[in-house]
This record gives sequence, structure tokens and C-alpha cells, in this order.
Amino acid sequence: MRGKQIAEAAADKFGSENVRYDAYTPKHSRIEFPVRERDGSVVSSLAKSQALSKIPDAAFDYIFVEKAILSEAADWYQSNKDELAAVSGKEE
Repeated sequence: MRGKQIAEAAADKFGSENVRYDAYTPKHSRIEFPVRERDGSVVSSLAKSQALSKIPDAAFDYIFVEKAILSEAADWYQSNKDELAAVSGKEE
């Protein structure tokens, strides 16, 4: 995830005590539910739809900064987001 590299850069800039990184990647993201057929039988949604079985996992990451530096950190991010995106994109 790109957020980790951005959080590391923010920690270098503002100190690790002022920056926290958290990520969430679901363990199991298959969308499976019962589907009733016209004849009354019930089958898996994954058996009925190839599209549902190909939906990529959703992953989220968050960067938290100490409230006292929030404005400064937001300005830093806005000023450096293109460079941060380029660096983090290379490391994926």
C-alpha cells in the first residue's frame, strides 16, 4: 500500500511519535450469498456470476497525525503529494 511509504515519510518529517499508520486488508472478501433459481433451487452467487468471483479485494490504509501538527502535515502532504506518489508507486 502506498500509505505506508507516505506515513514513513511523514514520520521522518514530523517524528514517529506524531504519526500513526494503520492498514486494513480483509481476510476474505468474496461476495457469496444464496441465489434462488426460477425452479426454486438455491445456488451460490459465485456459481451464478463470474463477475462476483473476480472483484478485487478492497484494502484501506490510514495515516493519523497529532492534532497539533495537522495543519502543517496537511500542507506538507499537499506540497509533496506528487513526489510521494511517485516514490511509493515505484516500491509497489
